[in-house]
Amino acid sequence: MEKILVLEKRGCNYADLKDVEKMKISDVGNYRVGIYDYSIRGKDGRNYILEFGGYEKKKVVETKTGKKKIVTDYINALHIDTQYEDEKGCWRNLELEKRLQEMRFTYNLEDILKCVNEISKDTYTSVIFV
Repeated sequence: MEKILVLEKRGCNYADLKDVEKMKISDVGNYRVGIYDYSIRGKDGRNYILEFGGYEKKKVVETKTGKKKIVTDYINALHIDTQYEDEKGCWRNLELEKRLQEMRFTYNLEDILKCVNEISKDTYTSVIFV
């Protein structure tokens, strides 16, 4: 049975042509996308609201001369924000977010689907936007 992940776009299209390279990497566009009006049931039993975005992951490296410099490690990495509620309030699952970022997903629909399937007790097979 097909299970569809419904995402909402927030933001706008790319403003100028210098962002064309990012457009080639991601089929999401210049948007934050998320699950806002409903939640997904996590493997851990929590109901999650999720938001995704893209960013350039940087890292510090040491040069041959011993100096340190910042370089781009990963273009268009997938960033995820989680939210769940319990009797004490609303929370993020920072351990889950960190684990997912270490998996090095790219900000595209295919990897958003993979990321959600890492979290969800259900298996989603496709993505649509509302």
